Amino acid sequence: QLHDTPVRIQAIIDAAIAGVYDLAARDKKTYQESLSRGEEIFLPYAAELLQGIAKIMDVWQTVQQLIGKLRALNKSHPEILSYLHVRENDLHSLLPPLFLLSTPKEDFPNLIRALQALCIRMERGVLDLPKDRAKEEKIAPFSQSYLCFSQNISPLASPEKKKAIVQLAQMIREWQISVFAPELKTAIPVSPKRLTEKIREIEGM
Repeated sequence: QLHDTPVRIQAIIDAAIAGVYDLAARDKKTYQESLSRGEEIFLPYAAELLQGIAKIMDVWQTVQQLIGKLRALNKSHPEILSYLHVRENDLHSLLPPLFLLSTPKEDFPNLIRALQALCIRMERGVLDLPKDRAKEEKIAPFSQSYLCFSQNISPLASPEKKKAIVQLAQMIREWQISVFAPELKTAIPVSPKRLTEKIREIEGM
């Protein structure tokens, strides 16, 4: 999932460094304090990071196995196979090759829930595609807004705007869980009203 082994190892190292050291330090004192603190916690942090990655990859494998199973069971149903192809793209969006560089360790449990929700969605979706499409319509407008923001954001955009766009992505992920797998619960309060308010907030930045 992280391409080849060297890329995988480097991504883990980069994630550990970013989680331990103050990479934004702009003066010698802050930099030295970051180095001193990092020497003490780097190895424990890296070990905890690896445990989290292992859990994510276990769930990722479960999702992949489910996709393979559902494809085998529905190989004579082109519409379902097309549906599963789209869901596989969703999986890659949730877990891109270098997800470690954009996903803080604290967000790992939420990512795992999103992967679990994808499994639940597929298991139910193949049994009732029209119902799945109706649920997707509750999410699509917000996903389209996020895509527009993320593709058109200026390199000169404020840190606040960039943070708000990341928050919108997290809210959409939780909304998807709420719509397709409500039994998993959401990590934050989320609703169409809250999503609309966040979109308007970003538009005003």
